Amino acid sequence: MPMILTDEQKDVVRKIVKGVKQANEPIQTMGGFAGTGKTTITTVLTQIFPNFAPCAFTGKAASVMRAKGMANAQTIHSTIYYRDRDAPAGQNPFRLKSRNFLSYDGFIVDEASMVSRDLYRDLLSFD
Repeated sequence: MPMILTDEQKDVVRKIVKGVKQANEPIQTMGGFAGTGKTTITTVLTQIFPNFAPCAFTGKAASVMRAKGMANAQTIHSTIYYRDRDAPAGQNPFRLKSRNFLSYDGFIVDEASMVSRDLYRDLLSFD
């Protein structure tokens, strides 16, 4: 069932899609107060860009995304990192997955304001 968007939400979707498809502005951001439909717009974007990974900083936010129709939403960490079981004791056992391992064209990140500079850099490493 298609989602019903307000004219303002449709305009936001058009602008984001245009920016992504032009490739000179592949990173798009959207903000707004609670209840303005950001998650609804995000759900529509996952339909327009089905090969983008929907993810969020926290498990709670990823759970909300799944409840809103983004069935494969998960945390950013579980999307781009794996646990190296052979990592020496005392070292961070989490490693960035290979670009070849991920078959996504991009990421749709909910609650992106919570993303640290290091995590943002790691997301960018996937082009």
